[in-house]
Amino acid sequence: MRYIEKRLLDVIDFTEMARIACCPEYQFRRMFSYLAGMPLNEYIRKRRLSLAGDLLRSGDEKIIEIAIRCGYESPDAFGKAFQAMYGVAPSVHRTSTSAVKAFPPLFFHLTLKGGIKMDYRIVERGEFYIMGKIGHISLIYHGPNPHTADVWKKLKQEDLLVLTEYSEAEPGGVLTAHEQTINGNTQSKWALLPK
Repeated sequence: MRYIEKRLLDVIDFTEMARIACCPEYQFRRMFSYLAGMPLNEYIRKRRLSLAGDLLRSGDEKIIEIAIRCGYESPDAFGKAFQAMYGVAPSVHRTSTSAVKAFPPLFFHLTLKGGIKMDYRIVERGEFYIMGKIGHISLIYHGPNPHTADVWKKLKQEDLLVLTEYSEAEPGGVLTAHEQTINGNTQSKWALLPK
């Protein structure tokens, strides 16, 4: 964010920004849009127009010079963008004394959650039966897996009541069990998790 602020009236090198953020440019743009709630280009445009508003009020620079410094090729394009953001033309803004909303820079703060102690135990059991709904879940390594949600959606309320009624093992309640196929070999890795 400091890199953007230092170069608002200069050429912003997106490859350099991605290098500073230690990720590919595409991933950086996606991450920025997700966190900021707007695309990176829109954020930069709004910051430049906000700075242009300050320059119009505080200096003697011509509007065309401010437009070019803010990355616009013509005063018309600058005027339309400025009008869309502020509701007035740059020339009116320069002479007006009315208040205008600024678009301040964004800052990101990292907040970590979790790290709560969890009691657990590993119990060995003999043979037992599992009853419930079977579904094929394709592996997805990034983000939520919609296939898991689809399997749970297939369970009706009455199915859940029957499963809960017949549940005599500990931990009680409805559980999920996973069987994994890796390179053609089926491995039963039962992870019984309360749902």
